[in-house]
Amino acid sequence: MLTLLEQHFPAEASWTMPEGGLFLWVKLPDGLPMQLICSEAAAEKIMVTPGSTFFPNQQGYPAMRLNFSYPVDAIERGVAILGKIIKRHL
Repeated sequence: MLTLLEQHFPAEASWTMPEGGLFLWVKLPDGLPMQLICSEAAAEKIMVTPGSTFFPNQQGYPAMRLNFSYPVDAIERGVAILGKIIKRHL
C-alpha cells in the first residue's frame, strides 16, 4: 500500500509508516471536501473513514484511515481510485 500511495496520491499527501496493526493514517491537503471524497469512494465500493471521525467533536484536519488488510488486488484498485478522486478535488 505504501508504494501504491506514492504512485497514485498527490505529492501533498503524507502517511504513517505502520509498525503493525491494520490501518494507515493519511493526511491530505487542507480544504478538501472529505465527506464528498468519502461519498464518491463509496459509490466505487471503496469504504474510507474520514479522519474527523477519530477527533473529539469531529475536529482535526483532512485525513483518512485506510485498511491494509485486504488482498493486494483490492488495495491496488482502491488506492488508484482514491488517488484519482483526491486529485480531482485539489
